[in-house]
Amino acid sequence: MPVVLTSRTGSGSVLRHTYGAVGSETDLQRRGLINGVLLDPYKARVLLRLLAATGARREDVAATFDQHGRERSCCRPGSEAPCPKQTGHLRWACEVPCLRSFCDVLFKTIPEWVGSMGMKHVAVVGVGAVGGVVAAGLASTGRTKVTACVRSPLGGLRIDWPEGMTQEASVFEEFDPAQVSAVEWVVLATKAHQTAAVAPWLDRLCGAGTRVVVLQNGVEHLERVAPLAGAARVLPAVVEIGAESLRRGHVRLFDRPRITVPEDDDGAEFAALCRGSGITVALTGDFVTASWMKLCLNVANGAVTALTMRRMPVFAQPGIAELGRALVEEARQVAVASGACLSEDLPDQILARLRAMPAESGSSVLWDRLAGRALEYDARNGAVVRAGARLGIPTPYNETVTALLAAVSGPDDVT
Repeated sequence: MPVVLTSRTGSGSVLRHTYGAVGSETDLQRRGLINGVLLDPYKARVLLRLLAATGARREDVAATFDQHGRERSCCRPGSEAPCPKQTGHLRWACEVPCLRSFCDVLFKTIPEWVGSMGMKHVAVVGVGAVGGVVAAGLASTGRTKVTACVRSPLGGLRIDWPEGMTQEASVFEEFDPAQVSAVEWVVLATKAHQTAAVAPWLDRLCGAGTRVVVLQNGVEHLERVAPLAGAARVLPAVVEIGAESLRRGHVRLFDRPRITVPEDDDGAEFAALCRGSGITVALTGDFVTASWMKLCLNVANGAVTALTMRRMPVFAQPGIAELGRALVEEARQVAVASGACLSEDLPDQILARLRAMPAESGSSVLWDRLAGRALEYDARNGAVVRAGARLGIPTPYNETVTALLAAVSGPDDVT
């Protein structure tokens, strides 16, 4: 997310490389801030908002502000050169010294921004950790109207990013499915076992032109959601959003959010929708492998952390590591038989990844068990068991943890 450094003095340019102490302009630019040059905070905010609305990348934003600085001499006090933009409510911008380039940038950007005023309407169903991150990210682009479909008020969204930044966002909130109608995009971010409970929302939100992005675990996205989506098209996704709900509407991120979707038209449009949201959307031509790869990770991290009620450092224990490796190997064998391309050393790769995770990280299944909620085990370990039975591949480790997780699972709840 681009951050612009400006000055509130009212005139003059922001320094570039004069001071070098911590917190100086040199230090802040080294950390990634963009120099606002001559623009005061109010004008910089207008320009940044317009650029964000067009989906400009960080390097494009930096180049635009830098260009404004180089063109500072184009409009001087007393200049007789007429400004072609001196019309309407923007006349003031051309009469203020050194703002001709700012005015030019506005008029280059505004047509694209106005063209996007037919904002995409996105409904997010299931605003927990994952749904909260996606809803806040989409709302921050300025190109989407985001409606949170919830049972109780959120009071806004607050996302604590791993870099120390806090993002706050306000979204529309709806509590009754009867009050909504079909939208362009539905982001389904409930747990897999909660899908049936949100059928009334999907029935109202889905139309012939709707795309439903399924941000759920497992490999059975289409089988689970398509029967509830009517004429809408379903876009399965692999979600890599390590996050924890601290309280209602407040989420802590452990890593940069990433979503992988199939490399087709709907996937490309979803990537465009998320541009500028802080969420990386990757397109893949082999979604089968991508989804099974994620499931191989999930069968170990979710089951083990929830059953032991311990965070990721639990995998440092040799016996636990062997259990995790066995769960992954069963899932890998089933995945390969299902058409996925996964290497034989995948269990070792996943165990190394789990051991390298931050000590405070865990899994959504662990968070749910600690909160006494229903656990998402059927779409994870249960999916391996079902596919294994269909393919004639034994899965005794996954069968065992599925039974144990079912025994300790709490009552269902939909956020």
